Amino acid sequence: MGAVAGAVLSFAQWLVLRKAAAHAGWWILANMLAWLGGMPIIFWGIDAAQKVQSLGGALLLMALALLVAGVVVGGIHGVFLVRIRPAQ
Repeated sequence: MGAVAGAVLSFAQWLVLRKAAAHAGWWILANMLAWLGGMPIIFWGIDAAQKVQSLGGALLLMALALLVAGVVVGGIHGVFLVRIRPAQ
């Protein structure tokens, strides 16, 4: 699901990026891989938060899951973004 969502979400971004950057096609792969890694963390956080007894604990768990997912997604994006260069 993450890979499909990443491809769908990045398609419109790629349409704009390809006009300004060489190797813009990498952006679609980057999003596919990033969300392939990030979505399971988010889903795990939602599932785990529903099992916590207190609202504060559930919110803290979700915040932590979203932080970890953001680090994973951002890290993967970063690896690819340094390879996408401005068009000549």
